[in-house]
Amino acid sequence: MEFKYKSPLGENGPKIRPFLAILFTTLMSALLIWQRNTRSTGAFHDGVTSNPGTASFVKQVIASLLGAIWLYVAGSLFNLTARQRLASPERTPSLQAVNIWAAVGSQRVDFSLPIQYMTLTLTVVLAGHAIGSIWGGAITPVSSPANFIDKDTVFVPLFTPPWLTHQFPDEGDDENFDDSIGVQCETYNGEYGLIPTCPVPGLQNLILESATSATTYDGMPRNHSKNDNPEWSYFGRSYGVGSSQGIVGPSDTDGSLQAYSYVETGYLVDSQCNFNNASAFTLRIVVSDYQPANGSNIRLDILVANGTLPNANDREDTIAYPLVLTNQTSRQDSGILTWVANSKNGRNMISIAASGLFEAYNNMQCSVNFTLTCFMVDVNVTSSTMSVAEVDQAPTPQDPPFDGNSCLRSNAMASLSLLAQTAASITFETLGESLANNLLTFNQSIERQSSNGISSNVTYDPGHVFQGNETSILQAAEDSFNAMLDDILVGYGAAQLFWSFGADNFSITNRYIPVNSTYSATRLGQDGYIFATLAINLVLIIIGVEEVIRTRNWERMPLLDYLNLKSVIVATSAGGKGISEDCHRRHPEGASWDGNNSSKEAAAVRICLGLGSDTSPEGPVIMLAQEKRD
Repeated sequence: MEFKYKSPLGENGPKIRPFLAILFTTLMSALLIWQRNTRSTGAFHDGVTSNPGTASFVKQVIASLLGAIWLYVAGSLFNLTARQRLASPERTPSLQAVNIWAAVGSQRVDFSLPIQYMTLTLTVVLAGHAIGSIWGGAITPVSSPANFIDKDTVFVPLFTPPWLTHQFPDEGDDENFDDSIGVQCETYNGEYGLIPTCPVPGLQNLILESATSATTYDGMPRNHSKNDNPEWSYFGRSYGVGSSQGIVGPSDTDGSLQAYSYVETGYLVDSQCNFNNASAFTLRIVVSDYQPANGSNIRLDILVANGTLPNANDREDTIAYPLVLTNQTSRQDSGILTWVANSKNGRNMISIAASGLFEAYNNMQCSVNFTLTCFMVDVNVTSSTMSVAEVDQAPTPQDPPFDGNSCLRSNAMASLSLLAQTAASITFETLGESLANNLLTFNQSIERQSSNGISSNVTYDPGHVFQGNETSILQAAEDSFNAMLDDILVGYGAAQLFWSFGADNFSITNRYIPVNSTYSATRLGQDGYIFATLAINLVLIIIGVEEVIRTRNWERMPLLDYLNLKSVIVATSAGGKGISEDCHRRHPEGASWDGNNSSKEAAAVRICLGLGSDTSPEGPVIMLAQEKRD
């Protein structure tokens, strides 16, 4: 039996529309895949973060529309096949089967069906909503940092004459030393932190704290604040770089910068200490038990630290300065420690003189190597932390150079020497306690490594006892001097950047370098959901193509749609009383169908689609089928 199909869109309109719809959703999936690496740091990102409720509402509306298209496609394919089945004279469906088709095709749960079929419709409805929700995950705006290479820049200091924060004259560089700058130590304390032109004495207490905590108990990298700006901190050694943080950050930022990294040239400081019994730097008492006033219970010991270093030019480089102790901190009960440092004749030396409780440090001498090195500085803007690591690449020649005439190196050693004089106290041995406290931590760290097998950042020598052995004292002192010199280098860098900013010669005392930056950004969807939408689209396309082939493009499909109540009523009334009479016959004697949609007798009635009747000569009619099993 042939049925004529008429449609405003032509005979194949209902067959084409599902494929046009699935083509649209497939295109949307392809667009989402294409934009996976796209990040928004502008208006879209700002709008999503500042209006999360509105963004969620818009996302839900779009996801619902796209999910509805999927449901339309799946329902249409099922409907086309079911309508072809309805017109088949060989396989006549029961009214229950038609009821199931209607529930599945319209995505609703029919509670009048037997439990197994009701469960089927419930599963179809839940699956439809779940699958549609995948679009929500595919288009939800999610936070995804955006990485940029060389987008921003940061200033780093140079230390070539004229050096604005040049504190000490360099060896053979008196003509380049500006006394009007070098002898005046100024300090800024404000929005950018505490930034003195001279790290010593300006930051001397903080520098000594670094000496105290240079070694960590658990062997993990040391966490410590940036001395000129405590809002920033280092994770591990600073290596004297990273001084620009908190002063002059990257340019061209819009407030969403999360992190950045750059390569900065600096000095890798490495102190090597040993004992030299022939050390020419000593302590000598010049006045003992001096009573400043009659009847006073205060007694003073006045000492002189004097001598030379192995790299000195004999007598012309002799160092001498006084130290004073009260009887409350006598040499016998406490002790005294001091040091001197310089950079002469291509060598950088430190010499310690000590007595009393700090006698173990006496005659210690350290050679300090300043190796020009490239460091990777990783800055986390969100947590205000920095980590610095050596980079395996040779520093490139710079013009102007990083440290012309070794200005920075010599000033760092001179500042370390000045620290021993300005930080001295008549009531408390600050220098000795700083080294001794770090030694205590050092020994505890070794002991912990030895007893628990936990890695440490110190070397364990099983041939020595822990307390007071020569190896641990030397290594702990090396850690302390490295930490202090790192802080001094950072202090000079911060001073150079801050005090020379905007000066006429800023371009030769600082330079900008590109950074790799990470911004908070927004992207659409998560990869798992995006690829899931593509997979579902492909599955629907495959099912559609398979049905086209299997049904020969739904050949002999009737115009009547069983989901359209109007069409069903008209076609059923044109089919006569056969369906109702058969339903009545199936009921027990004395009973009839009362409209109960759960009636088993009505569900068993089998129907078929015919063509033509007295009232509708050319239209489809729904009539009673002969008893026949599928």
